[in-house]
Amino acid sequence: MVTSRPLSTPSARRRQLAVATVALAVASFCHGLTMPLLSLVLNRQGVDETLIGLNTGVYFIAIFAVAPFASRLMRTRGPALLMLASILAMTALFILLRVFPNVWLWFPLRFGLGVAASFLWIAGEAWVNHAVDEAHRGRVIAIFGVVVSAGFALGPAILSWTGAEGWAPFLVTSSLLLAAAAVLASALGSAPRLRGKTSGPLARYVLLAPVAMFGYFAFAAGDAVLLTFLPIYAVEIGRAEADAVRLLTVLAIGSMALQYPIGWLADRIDNRALVAAVALALLAGSAALPWVLPHAVSAVVFMFFYGGALGALYTLSLVLLGRQFKGADLGAASAMLSVMFCIGAFIWPPLGGAIMERIGERAMPVSLVIAYASFLPIVLVAWLRGVAPRVRVYTPCCYRKEEKNRTMSVSPEQEGGCQCGAIRYRLLRAPVALYVCHCRDCQKQASSAFGMSMWVERDAIEFRGAEPRIYHTRGGSGRPKHCAFCGECGTRLYHAGGDERDVLSVKAGSLDDTSGLAPTCHLWTKSAQPWTAPVREGAVCYEAEPDGDEVLRAQWRDRCM
Repeated sequence: MVTSRPLSTPSARRRQLAVATVALAVASFCHGLTMPLLSLVLNRQGVDETLIGLNTGVYFIAIFAVAPFASRLMRTRGPALLMLASILAMTALFILLRVFPNVWLWFPLRFGLGVAASFLWIAGEAWVNHAVDEAHRGRVIAIFGVVVSAGFALGPAILSWTGAEGWAPFLVTSSLLLAAAAVLASALGSAPRLRGKTSGPLARYVLLAPVAMFGYFAFAAGDAVLLTFLPIYAVEIGRAEADAVRLLTVLAIGSMALQYPIGWLADRIDNRALVAAVALALLAGSAALPWVLPHAVSAVVFMFFYGGALGALYTLSLVLLGRQFKGADLGAASAMLSVMFCIGAFIWPPLGGAIMERIGERAMPVSLVIAYASFLPIVLVAWLRGVAPRVRVYTPCCYRKEEKNRTMSVSPEQEGGCQCGAIRYRLLRAPVALYVCHCRDCQKQASSAFGMSMWVERDAIEFRGAEPRIYHTRGGSGRPKHCAFCGECGTRLYHAGGDERDVLSVKAGSLDDTSGLAPTCHLWTKSAQPWTAPVREGAVCYEAEPDGDEVLRAQWRDRCM
């Protein structure tokens, strides 16, 4: 994401996260209240179930009209302004639903409500994913998911208090929406925009991020099937109706309770491996439903952990999306993610119903098994293709002794980018050299005592987003040098030699995770700042440059053996 006011401090990020989370929690509450409320109103008017279902369906169809425009609006207007306009539109439309309680008028009104809600969710999830820092992404997204889920659960509870008749539920909902609008309005002055260029049409993001996209699809499919058919299935296998409904409550509690542990794991282990484990657990759990649910105690414990695994797909899909995309790409990918959710929620309940009609009501787990069995190969292939080799790093003696045996991942999935997020890159293969340079040029461009350069073969790095600006100069050796930097925030990203060497000298500090980087040597120490002498002590140092590039490559190969 790019903005003229970057989120440069932790306090600014926390404020942006709080604003976006509060707004989406209120929106989730309204969704949880309005779905049963509007159905009850139509039912009391004598509207048949088919027409009620169609009237509800137009709300979700709206995502297909919204998705193509969401990324562009977040680039030009920013997610905060888009969310504010959406909430104000939802408030007005919600009041109109009460003023005109007619099923035919409700079709365009609910479609408009769906348009506003879709813009709100796409912008809100993209904003949260942008504002969170990489080191805490899993935990913060987990907390966000818990708060939003709690908002949804609160909706039906408030409806049971206000009742479905009269103005009371409409006024409560409208008041909360306006309160959320006030919170959003207070953040407009510092809110970011998602600038840059997208990587192509929306459908392409399914191929760019298959695990996140199909994970969200599987979450939507499983959630919709369980909400629709679990009570029916539980009664069919001998449970009381009240017990069957309580299983949905246990499912929701498990989903909320286990999200933070899942987020904590997502910040510490390979996310694709974690998604694979969750998908496998859901597949096995779905197959075990016929044997577990007839037993009261085991069914409660089982559904608690099953709900946690299902909710983990939501959290991990958002985490993976935020790790992979920035700027305008993040906005477009978030839009496609919402489309995948609606497709899953639309397709799988009818499929599950058809299976139950053909085989019997006891066949509900079959539709869940099909959903997770279809998703599991996607995540396993992505995980196996992207497993990061672990290589031992022999740290120079200028580093602390306890760091000498640490390992560094040179995963082809490592990503980086400029400070504002307009330009992003991904390593397709490991770097071929890594060193510190103390020349005057590096001191100037880094605004520091030295720069750290990482050589990457030209065909081993993939850029996306905005086009960098190029500054042409000559290096300390006198050779031409083309320096690429972000035109928005000024971050130096890489240098390319004028002699068309097969490598780019990427600024190593632009990686998202720099914690494992340790250089093999120091160049141009004759112009090094005197106070850096302890840093260079015991390391391989050159007053200028070594004789030939192969020296730097060989040092890196030795390091990684």
